Amino acid sequence: MKTAEKNSTPANQTTVEIESNSNPKSNTSELSANPTKSGMTLEMYFKVHGIDCDNEEDEDEVYNKHVEDAENEEGNGANPNGNGESSNDQGAKKKKYRGKTTCSKIHNTAFSDRKEVEFFCGQPIGPTTDVVSDLSSFLGAVVRNPTFVDLLYTSWHGVPSKNKEEMWVYVNKKFILPSSSKEWVMEKLCGAWKKYKGEVKKFHFKKYRTKTEMLKNRPSEIPEIQFRKLIRYWSLPEIMAMSDKNTENRSKQTCPHRMGSTNFGLVRKQLRESKENHEEPTRAEMFIATRTSKKGKEVDDKTQAVIDETQHRIKAGKDDEDAFISVLGKDQPGRLRCYGGGITKSSLKKDEAVRQVQVEYDKKVLSLQNQMHSMQGILKMVLQQLNPGMTDEDVAALVQAQQTSPPDASSRPDNTAAIPRSSESTHLPEQE
Repeated sequence: MKTAEKNSTPANQTTVEIESNSNPKSNTSELSANPTKSGMTLEMYFKVHGIDCDNEEDEDEVYNKHVEDAENEEGNGANPNGNGESSNDQGAKKKKYRGKTTCSKIHNTAFSDRKEVEFFCGQPIGPTTDVVSDLSSFLGAVVRNPTFVDLLYTSWHGVPSKNKEEMWVYVNKKFILPSSSKEWVMEKLCGAWKKYKGEVKKFHFKKYRTKTEMLKNRPSEIPEIQFRKLIRYWSLPEIMAMSDKNTENRSKQTCPHRMGSTNFGLVRKQLRESKENHEEPTRAEMFIATRTSKKGKEVDDKTQAVIDETQHRIKAGKDDEDAFISVLGKDQPGRLRCYGGGITKSSLKKDEAVRQVQVEYDKKVLSLQNQMHSMQGILKMVLQQLNPGMTDEDVAALVQAQQTSPPDASSRPDNTAAIPRSSESTHLPEQE
């Protein structure tokens, strides 16, 4: 068996193909371009498609056509090595970068010192932007930890539920999260895992011409045996075709937001608080806020045209929501523009129902408080009639004593230290 170069028909494809006359199962020409939506391990994918990775040799001086694109992308501020420095093949002076976020302080947070995270409409919004940012960064650090998950899956759907549940429990040991936040956390873990896998592919696979160079410059946190499997998987022509198709689809996307890693929930909160009546911002307002640069950078022509047309239709008397949809079109099933990941029409309806229940509950509490104040007034009048010398302070002290004193010893609360809890129903993991 020997390795050979193959020029793929689609432009800019990487191909590191193994030729074999003795093993017909190594022929991958008939592979499906879609490695199943349910996802699987790379081992299972190789087995299902009859790909033998154990007989590969290292003598693969195969030209990688993606390397030119990767070289052109250098200098974009990304850190290919993740170690605080960028590499340079010409031996030029290395430029320092901050490296990957490890969140060591959060990993070392004691269970009793956890910070509570506030959620609204399924997204974290507080209590401060720093807490929200820490949570997002920590989720990225968790998926880069091989203790929980590695990259040897065709997609996030292939990661076992047990691994995902362990990550959810671990995150709850470092933050106080409402049980309802699990869907958002899982979506963010998925996005962070896909982003990490994409960075590894970009800086350690696409950047180099041969497998020997790829292995020499593999990420230090990924064992060589695992990285070999990733190289083999990414080199399959059908996987490369699917990757090129995804790249083409992303290039068709217009009007990208400029929030970076900033949570849309925070933007929505800021807009809501900026209004006198604290009403919810419209999607048109969210679109403008998330597409307009706060650093004074110009908005691209396509985005500016959408903003101008939307504002024109609103000024002409059209409803904000109708104007937004008429310009940008209806939402795709399961998606809702300008709300951020994980938010759908059904989840919004559910949140609205919960808020309505909370409003009714608050009204009843207020009504009971008013009734109690009225009864206290009557009690005060009766006590002062029976005891002319009793002052208002004496009556208030008597009422307070009756409210705080338990009726009997059996109802006295214990002195067990209370564990901090979220205002919502909170997932409480077992302490180790």
